Amino acid sequence: MSRFARVFSIAILASVGYSPVASAVTFGHYDADLLPEPPCAEGLDLVFGMLAVAAQRVAGAEAPPSPRRTPVPPGMVALPAGGVALGSRAEEGNAVEHPRHWVQLDAFALDRTEVTQGAYGQCVAAGKCAPPQLPAGATPSDDAQPVTGVRWLDAADFCAWSGKQLPTEAQWEYAARGAGQDISHPWGDELATCRRAWMTDAKPGCGAQRLTTPCQIPAGSSPQGICDLVGNVWEWTADWYAPYQPDAVWNPRGPAQGLARVVRGGSWLEFVHSARAAARAPRLPETRAVDLGFRCAAPLTDAVTVASQAVAPLAGDAQPWSPESSPHTDPGTGLRYIWLPGGSFTFGCEPSDSHCFADEKPGVVTQVDGFWLGEIDVTAAGYHACVLAGVCGAADSSGSCNARVAERQQHPANCVSAYQAEVFCTWAGARLPTAIEWEFAAKGGEGRVYPWGSADVGPTRTNYCDKRCGGLHPDWMWPDKKADDGWAATAPVGSFPLGASRHGLLDMVGNAAQWTATPHGVQAREVRGGGWDLYARYLRNSARTALPPSHWFDNVTIRCARSR
Repeated sequence: MSRFARVFSIAILASVGYSPVASAVTFGHYDADLLPEPPCAEGLDLVFGMLAVAAQRVAGAEAPPSPRRTPVPPGMVALPAGGVALGSRAEEGNAVEHPRHWVQLDAFALDRTEVTQGAYGQCVAAGKCAPPQLPAGATPSDDAQPVTGVRWLDAADFCAWSGKQLPTEAQWEYAARGAGQDISHPWGDELATCRRAWMTDAKPGCGAQRLTTPCQIPAGSSPQGICDLVGNVWEWTADWYAPYQPDAVWNPRGPAQGLARVVRGGSWLEFVHSARAAARAPRLPETRAVDLGFRCAAPLTDAVTVASQAVAPLAGDAQPWSPESSPHTDPGTGLRYIWLPGGSFTFGCEPSDSHCFADEKPGVVTQVDGFWLGEIDVTAAGYHACVLAGVCGAADSSGSCNARVAERQQHPANCVSAYQAEVFCTWAGARLPTAIEWEFAAKGGEGRVYPWGSADVGPTRTNYCDKRCGGLHPDWMWPDKKADDGWAATAPVGSFPLGASRHGLLDMVGNAAQWTATPHGVQAREVRGGGWDLYARYLRNSARTALPPSHWFDNVTIRCARSR
């Protein structure tokens, strides 16, 4: 920090009554000199954050808690009071990691390892925790490995039974940055590899295709000796998931209510981008997954916070709708839905379709109950309404993402993960469709190859990879260079009425594919419909793609469903 900045800082603190003699405001070992000094507004924002948070405590907004005179619990690591720049630097990370802002934390302790199956089993045996449940086909962990298949409430119950609590999101990131250092990973700024984190590198779990026992990679531990903060399993935190509120505060707890909880740290099924201190993602509290576990924290002060159980009110209409009202516009969100009566159809390859991939065969006659499905994809503006409500995390805004481009607000809400899509649909009083429901809707309950029938893909029916797409990506070999649908990337939703399905659903294929609720194995989610960057074979009704649900893509969007 420059001499001018130091003098200016003292002047600001003096204006709120701070005296370096009369008041002792500790920043722990994270002194102001350790702040990054980028030559931009971000550096000043962090300086002002430090000043504001100091002024807040000096002014008596929150009295410093008295130290607890008990030893650090066994198996935990004490972390001193200090501050941290929470989130990613400008032009780094995902949109949900911005803005970067300063927070200050009191001393606390954190479990050295993720809670194991054996430790959790003791809570189950005591009748205080619900047994873990894994998806069909998943291999259970042994007693020495992290427990998985537990909901947020299960994790909170275990920590309470242990006399602890789930860490806040700020506590978790503070620990993952070496107790507040300006580093991007627990070990420093070097990107994650299998030498430091148990992650997906060519194959899941560093080739082992499973999670591992704690502390198997010492080089990935924090300077305080906390193991596996990135990689192995995602970890539940106490906080509700929402866009960052950059107001500088002591011991921030996030919003008082929400629809999803924050998870941190990446996992054995995730790639390098998730293995960072700043990476954050939402999970609905009832989620159980093979790569989702937790560790506990304990305050080293007398101030113990309790995780809120409140749930934010939904924006969508909670009342059942009569099929006779189709198409029905939800008064709470403005989303328009079409009723699809149940029936049987061939799920998978149609006998008349000679272009099926192997994973579509054989087609199976399947029964579907009636349901509602969005007439169009959720728009960028529609998703942003959930962000403004403080429920959804911001969509990414890099590359071909639509979130922050004014003229693309009626384009699909792309660059959101499957988990963000789930949070949005829940907020809208709906859910993601299953892959079976999606295909039934696209086929209109009939044996259609494309939503409009059997006619070939063309620029009047859908937005696909044509000469404009090829111009945007000259290295691609598959663009239809004889066609022009008018768009190089996404188009406004509903721009191709000639491509409507039997029931009037628009953009079921092309423009942007759509997340579904259907798992694809244990490490991916089924995505349907193809996008602006694909060609005809991938735009058929039975074509399917598997993508990691924690990642975002500029050719994947959201379409919500309702049972009634």
